[in-house]
Amino acid sequence: MRSLILRRLALRRFWRAIPFAAIGLICSFAGCRTGPNLPAVNLSEPGWQLRQGQALWRSKKEAPEIAGEVILATNTTGHAFIQFLKNPLPLVTAQISPQGWQIEFIPEKRHFNGPGAPPRQLLWLHLLRALEQTRLPSGVEFGTIPEGGVRIEDKQTGESIALFLNEAQ
Repeated sequence: MRSLILRRLALRRFWRAIPFAAIGLICSFAGCRTGPNLPAVNLSEPGWQLRQGQALWRSKKEAPEIAGEVILATNTTGHAFIQFLKNPLPLVTAQISPQGWQIEFIPEKRHFNGPGAPPRQLLWLHLLRALEQTRLPSGVEFGTIPEGGVRIEDKQTGESIALFLNEAQ
């Protein structure tokens, strides 16, 4: 009788572990795959329009605004690049292309990339898309501001970027 009870307990443990093992197996194959890195941007190549200016970035609702300089470049081939610097250090570098997108948060050593449209949480990439007049995800608003710049905001997280660009060079 005791061996029958022990056998039933062992079978019960075995069957309870199967869903977790299956999930682990699926995750190991699916993983968090990203596409290959986009090639480095060479702004001295023909076709790039370079603009500079200032930006105010609030990373979340309760965070203070960070003021910094911005380098923005667009190309007729559908490529766009932006870098946000707090002199002399770059904080964020982002680019989009017809093949995909990538973004790097340099102080945190975080790097993300992928094909298609970027996730809603990566507001710097959506700023580039908005400047190219691409449709934005719901909850992300873009428009001009009275001070002469543009502003993008994620209403859910409170992250916002106000961008003030100098005339095109």
